[in-house]
Formats: sequence, structure tokens, C-alpha cells
Amino acid sequence: ADGGVDIRLWKDGFQYLVQCKQWRVYTVGVKVVREMYGLMTAGRAAGMFIVTSGSFTQEARAFAEGKPIHLVAGGELEGMINSVQSSPRRPLPPLAPVPSSPVTAPPPPIAAAPLVCPKCGKPLVKKTARKGAFSGQDFWACPGYPACRYIRNVEN
Repeated sequence: ADGGVDIRLWKDGFQYLVQCKQWRVYTVGVKVVREMYGLMTAGRAAGMFIVTSGSFTQEARAFAEGKPIHLVAGGELEGMINSVQSSPRRPLPPLAPVPSSPVTAPPPPIAAAPLVCPKCGKPLVKKTARKGAFSGQDFWACPGYPACRYIRNVEN
């Protein structure tokens, strides 16, 4: 029902997908990693995290090498959880009172930072599809094409 995606994360305007496998006995194989890579590509996500309580096969690790796929095995996951649980919790500072002031004009808008390619770091450029199923639709593309083929949808 989830289409193979358990969690969708957004950071700096980029979408990342997360798939969780609670497999203590079985190792996560290359088939799962390939399927998730296909979902990531089709969904135009910037990256993919595959998390398991078990481990990954060598073939799965080899396939993920050099791709924006992050494999998190049980031992690493446990370490991440332990580091968060053992870090001292600091109380939040008290909220400062908001001074009352007369209504004024809103401040000028702040220019948004340019979007950058998560694969090569170049600023993305806005383009319009000229043919195919997405003809006429805008999208962001990496100017490093054909060496870098990253694209993503333009949010409305």
C-alpha cells in the first residue's frame, strides 16, 4: 500500500525516501536495493535510505556504491539510537515576550537560495519538457547534463 516507501523526508527542498526492513534473520539482498533505486528514480527523489535491523548482502552493498543510496544495517542503527539516547538533554530556553508594536508594512521578501544538484553541487536550472508524457511541464535540471542527469519536479 505504501508503494515500497515507508517514510518521505524533505531537506532543503529535496525529497529523500526511506524503506525499513525488520529482518533480523534474513539479509537484505540486491533485489530490494534495485527496487528501491527504481522507486527513487521514478519519484525523482534526491536519495534513498534503506534501514534494516539485520544486514545487507555484499551484492546489495556493491549495487548501492556510488549511488545516492544509504544502507543502514542493524549495528549502525543501534549505534545511532544509542548516541541519541545517551546525549544529555538540554532544556529549551524560555520564550522571550513579544513586544507589542504598531502594525507596520511587512519586511521585503528574502530571496530564496538557489537549488543545487545533490549529485554534483551545480545550481539547478528551470526547464520545460518539449515532448513526451510531461510535455509543457516545468522541471529542475542539472546543467551538468549529460555527465549528470539529475532532475526534479517544480513544486507549485
